[in-house]
Amino acid sequence: MTAYRKRFVLITMSLLTAVLLVVFVSLGVYLARSNASQLRFTMEQVLKPLGDRREFFGGIDNRDEKGKGTPPELPDNGGRGAMEDRRFLDADADIAVVFYDTAAESVTVLSDGGLNADLESAARQIAAADAAYGKLSGEGLLYCKAAVGTNWKMAVTPAASLTGSVLQVCLLLALAFLAALLLFFVVTFRLSKFAARPLEESIARERQFVADASHDLKTPLTVILADSSILRANPDSTVAEQMQWVESAEDAAHHMQQMINEMLTLSSVEQIQEKSLELVRTDFSSLATKAVLQMESVAYDKGITLDEAIDDGVFVKGAAEYLQRVCSTLIDNALKYEPEGGRIRVALKADKKHAVFEVQNYGLAISPDDLPHIFERFYRSDKARGQTGGHGLGLAIAKQMTEAMNGAIACESTPQSGTLFRVTLPLA
Repeated sequence: MTAYRKRFVLITMSLLTAVLLVVFVSLGVYLARSNASQLRFTMEQVLKPLGDRREFFGGIDNRDEKGKGTPPELPDNGGRGAMEDRRFLDADADIAVVFYDTAAESVTVLSDGGLNADLESAARQIAAADAAYGKLSGEGLLYCKAAVGTNWKMAVTPAASLTGSVLQVCLLLALAFLAALLLFFVVTFRLSKFAARPLEESIARERQFVADASHDLKTPLTVILADSSILRANPDSTVAEQMQWVESAEDAAHHMQQMINEMLTLSSVEQIQEKSLELVRTDFSSLATKAVLQMESVAYDKGITLDEAIDDGVFVKGAAEYLQRVCSTLIDNALKYEPEGGRIRVALKADKKHAVFEVQNYGLAISPDDLPHIFERFYRSDKARGQTGGHGLGLAIAKQMTEAMNGAIACESTPQSGTLFRVTLPLA
């Protein structure tokens, strides 16, 4: 895995981990509070059907408010009030229910709920507590109490029951967190291939750009240095005698100058494209006709027929300088690859909402391997390198200029029909 993919995975997983951590912690806190609220609600519901002491024991309480008198006796059996309430209590066997008589300071255990605890001592502590719901830290118990006149009915449960449910929730959330993290890691790892690919390709193109530029600049520099050495080695020769070396050095310098100018043009177009180009209504027909006229002399020298089919009155949203450069580049490119005595077709027409400009040569076709790369900077097939003097920047510049005007450029090439370049731009 490349450094860019590792960095992508690291940054993405760090962000996802932080987000998931916040989500799961928040969910854990919510569930913990929800469990605590549910437990309190359950304890309140346990106490709700219990009335006062006389209803609970099913008898009549003859004591006064100070606790003097004869208390009712617990029936041996058949006490409907007690029995009906106990049926409710059996459903929550882990909750003990206690009745505390304030006047007599007596504790009646209605149901111990299977608790191994001193419920009488706990009941007295609960009765003295201010809160209706809370925890007896020393006893490890949670309680809920409700007043019945001057007395209290109480529900008691181990604090460990709540702690256990919270720990269970935390364990499940932790497992879900790890599973989600693992899933996101797998997905992120796979996505890193696609996310890093454009950057890796861009860096690869930049490296290739530097390598190709260095290669193309190295040749004319070598020629200039060689010619200069020859001139220095023959100081007594006249300029006329050394003219071939002077001209050779001059041609190499012009070659370098042309290449540097094209590189600067390409860089300038890319910068303008990022900032957006100001587009105005432009006469595409006039500019295309002008480009054809400028290339007629070159076509004549090579014996190439230049067929023109340019419709009048085709206006587009563009930049005149860019349109002129695109037209000239495509026609010049066609002339380079069309053998002597061949034919080139240049056409412009309006098609619905777009202007379509086409340049077609019928000679040398582009191989299927080279076709996807012809708009890349410095790209030239081996056959093209040997036959033309270009730098592999013309089509890249044409593509950048076309796209800067919100247009598209494409190429089709077959041995039967030759090579066709098509530029499509929005009509004005």
